Amino acid sequence: MAHQVVLNWVAPSTGDAPTSYNVLRALVTGGTVGTYASIASVPAPTVTYTDTTVVGGDSYSYEVESVNADGSSAPCPAITVTVPLAAPNPPTGLTGIAS
Repeated sequence: MAHQVVLNWVAPSTGDAPTSYNVLRALVTGGTVGTYASIASVPAPTVTYTDTTVVGGDSYSYEVESVNADGSSAPCPAITVTVPLAAPNPPTGLTGIAS
């Protein structure tokens, strides 16, 4: 099973309209948030992003920034998501010999 995190946010209702959004992600290890890195630029008016590069059992912190010709906003408050582990696939090639 492929893991994913689906993010949704609300466009800002004040200020100049964004033309895109920067999606930032950091790995969370032992409760400590690592360094944020941009993983996607989403064109406005889209307000959703699916991160398909996550690993089961890991935790990630996400932030989103609004962007327009004047620059980037401060990031929204961060959220942390822990990706669940999936059950393994069943074994294959089972054979039996009767005697």
